[in-house]
Amino acid sequence: MASIEIFISYASEDEKLRDELVKHLASLNRQGLTNTWYNNKIEAGFHKQAEIEQHLKSAQIILLLVSADFIASDYLYSIEMQQAIERHKQARVYVVPVLLRPVYWQDTPLAQFAMLPTGAKPVTTHDDQDEALLDVVMGIARIAKVDIHHDIDTSSPNFAQKVTPIASIYLPSTVGNKGVASFFLHEKEHILHFTRTDSFVNAFRLKNLSKLKNQTILLTYNQQELVREEVPELPTLRAIVKERKFQIEGVNCLFTFKMSALGIMSVQVKVGEVIVFSH
Repeated sequence: MASIEIFISYASEDEKLRDELVKHLASLNRQGLTNTWYNNKIEAGFHKQAEIEQHLKSAQIILLLVSADFIASDYLYSIEMQQAIERHKQARVYVVPVLLRPVYWQDTPLAQFAMLPTGAKPVTTHDDQDEALLDVVMGIARIAKVDIHHDIDTSSPNFAQKVTPIASIYLPSTVGNKGVASFFLHEKEHILHFTRTDSFVNAFRLKNLSKLKNQTILLTYNQQELVREEVPELPTLRAIVKERKFQIEGVNCLFTFKMSALGIMSVQVKVGEVIVFSH
């Protein structure tokens, strides 16, 4: 299965946000599902404009990183965006605007496309920008798996009756970890969010030093808590296993957390008999 080329069009003022998005896209790249290109990847000795035009023509997904600077740029707005729209009209590329910062875009050609993050809420206005960027990457994963590669056949007679994973992404950090899993069930997409917050963050937030001993494991669905567990931050020289059962649309689900005696942790979520998230 050939990887899908993603072209990123962005204003230089948004390089930091572009870099953060590229980090999140790495999980799709490591699966061999996608490969990401943007103009900073042009090697010395290559003609910059020719390289950009070549990748604009070869990309299967074009991300437009929307901000006031993007719309104010004559080159980005009138050349890169217009070329992307022309290829979209020819059904040769998927154009995905990503709203980085607040700007009035509703009366521009961008309005014809579904804007990410979900609800067209700018990335910078989210309390947690990682959550916003995870939402963006999950949207791209859906396009890559369902619309381009057709890994998931939504027209299958058995599609409505079975659990079909779309994608799962895991993002480690120094203060905890985040993960997102999406899957089809009853012909609808469902999304689970996993977070692990270390004890230092818990203690700082709650102003309670006793929380230094435990980290928090949280699983949410539709902004509602399904599972919340306090588990030791450090190895306890004994294995820990916690299981919690719940239901999504009448289907039995199982959350399993394990910590070995050496402190190695793993998390798994099953919907029915299908594993939708595992790390």
